[in-house]
Amino acid sequence: MFIRLKPLNMAVLMGLAGSSFSSVAHSETDQNSVDDVIEVTASKTEMNSSYKPEETSSATGLSLNALETPQGLTVISSEQMDDFAVEDLKDALDMATGVNVERVETDRTYYSARGFDITNFQLDGTGIPSVWGLQLGDVDTAIYDRVEVVRGANGLTSASGMPSATVNLVRKRPTRDFQGKLKGTVGSWDKRRVEGDISGALNDEGTVRGRMVGVYGDKNSYLDRYGKEKYVFYGIVDWDITDRSTVTVGYSDATNKAKSPMWGALPFSEDRSGFDVSASTSADWAYWNTHNKNAFAELEHHFSNGWTAKTRLNYTKIKGDSKLLYIYESSGLRAYSSAYDNDVDQTLFDVQLSGNYELLGRQHEATFGYQWFHSAVWDLSGYGPTFDSISLSEVLSGSYSEPALNQSFDGSNYDQYQRGAFAATRLSITDKLSMLIGGRMTAASIAGLAYGTNKSSDFDYQFVPYGGITYEVVNDVMLYTSYSKVYEPQNKFDESGQVLDPIQGNSIEIGAKSNFANDKAYASLALFRASQDNVAAVAGTNGGTTYYTGEDGITSKGVEAEVAGEVIKGLQVQAGYTYTDAEDPDGSRALTYTPRNLVKVSGTYRFDAIPEWKVGATYHWQDGVYSSTNDYLRQGAYGVVGVMTSYDITDDIKASLNINNVTDKKYLTSTRWGQSYYAAPLNAVASVSWNF
Repeated sequence: MFIRLKPLNMAVLMGLAGSSFSSVAHSETDQNSVDDVIEVTASKTEMNSSYKPEETSSATGLSLNALETPQGLTVISSEQMDDFAVEDLKDALDMATGVNVERVETDRTYYSARGFDITNFQLDGTGIPSVWGLQLGDVDTAIYDRVEVVRGANGLTSASGMPSATVNLVRKRPTRDFQGKLKGTVGSWDKRRVEGDISGALNDEGTVRGRMVGVYGDKNSYLDRYGKEKYVFYGIVDWDITDRSTVTVGYSDATNKAKSPMWGALPFSEDRSGFDVSASTSADWAYWNTHNKNAFAELEHHFSNGWTAKTRLNYTKIKGDSKLLYIYESSGLRAYSSAYDNDVDQTLFDVQLSGNYELLGRQHEATFGYQWFHSAVWDLSGYGPTFDSISLSEVLSGSYSEPALNQSFDGSNYDQYQRGAFAATRLSITDKLSMLIGGRMTAASIAGLAYGTNKSSDFDYQFVPYGGITYEVVNDVMLYTSYSKVYEPQNKFDESGQVLDPIQGNSIEIGAKSNFANDKAYASLALFRASQDNVAAVAGTNGGTTYYTGEDGITSKGVEAEVAGEVIKGLQVQAGYTYTDAEDPDGSRALTYTPRNLVKVSGTYRFDAIPEWKVGATYHWQDGVYSSTNDYLRQGAYGVVGVMTSYDITDDIKASLNINNVTDKKYLTSTRWGQSYYAAPLNAVASVSWNF
């Protein structure tokens, strides 16, 4: 079959085919990037001008709207990310109700919700296990149409039923109509960024469509010596091979080059608590390069009976290299240096069948799926000769001399496998009452060595049930409840080098949801309770390797409330409040680094009399947190305000200004690790975008 391509759009395919295969990165301990954890749900990916959640399949594998989904749901849309100059997943999730963003270092980030770590990540609705369980470097949002957050356990579409949340990154898809965007950004601390996005049909019939996104960014920092350069490329092609079948191929390549990043953070103590906001422990010779490339292929077929089959193959290559300096307390300050290289290969195969069926005179929905995942992990650490004594002035000036990092070597070489099959059905009991029933069978194994210890372990198939009920009391008012078992195979190891047993527990929530303002806005209220046993907790280090112990009986309960959408004409709002009470078996506060009360508000208003002009603001407030391992590391309650304005100079050209932390609040980024550093002070970002 010969396809005639439009000359202008031939460049899209040429750019996709000719893009270079590169590498991303990672850390020096037994943790890894969110990029290692991610995969894919396709649905509409056009610019959504509303903050109200649209349909999602993240929770159940079935395409359900916000009212039909029996769990808390937040969607950070492309419009919202554009309004507030969001360029990174960390900043996007900072806006999501109930999500706590823990910036433990400059280039490593944890996420938590409802008192537990978020380890379930998806790309386009398909999730794979985390190799280590955190985000390394930046996950640039330029290639994503939206970020969906489904709070609570998710044992169907993800490999586990963790009771925190599932984060689904929905990639941009080709459009039939030609569209393009070019955006330039400048900001505080020499920030520069250029972003391009072009999409459209590649032949006259519109059966072949392509899209390309490219980003270049470079910036320094308020932190002494720190800076980062990044390159991002994304290309995707859809081809309708028949009226019912579409083949999709895509590739993304992201590189982060961090200069003088922090490994660890500021060593707070009784005598050391008055650090400047700009203080950093990094040496001037330190660096951290990360490189992530991802290739994927999909085949979607619509059968004549209304059912749809999707088959997906996803391959990710993660590479990293770094030289880092870690400062810690041991009879005074000590310096620990290491060179670290890593290479991770991940392969995911996924097949899913979804559709409607008739039973007892009513129409119902069902989905079935199978996933196979393999991850090959290799890393190598090179160590310096000693753990040197170091002065505070050397630490803060970054002048500690680079040692030879070849005195000894250690590392890992192991394989992880996971297999899972799931099925779910949404039964339409009456016009108002629906019941979701499903479950997943999951098996996992690990084989190989990590830092001199045999890590081999097998986890037999385990059944994870899921259930939900929704009842529409009146039009656009829904009551719901949901339940899921918690089961999570772990790759954390105890002091003897044995893999911890899987996390087990359960999660339940009840709530109410409603559409209002002529269906342009959405509100939800939920009560939740979750429990986990054998949760990995840091127990110490041995030769630079962290080991863990399993803690039983951690229980989390609380309440969430959210409003999202156009609540009145011209006013787009996303506002959320979360109260979380996490307790140990003895009733004492668990996870002291996560706030009990968390408020997040973002909103914009477009003036009716001057429709070209938009203004907006964000507000983040949380109560006090503290370290359970360092009595001197505490952060009291604080609030942070940001403001924005944009003006449409023409129909196609827009200028924007965002000012962050307008009150110049000084606060810590995290108390999770017993070390910390300060968040960015008052800063500004300005941009001009051209749509064509």
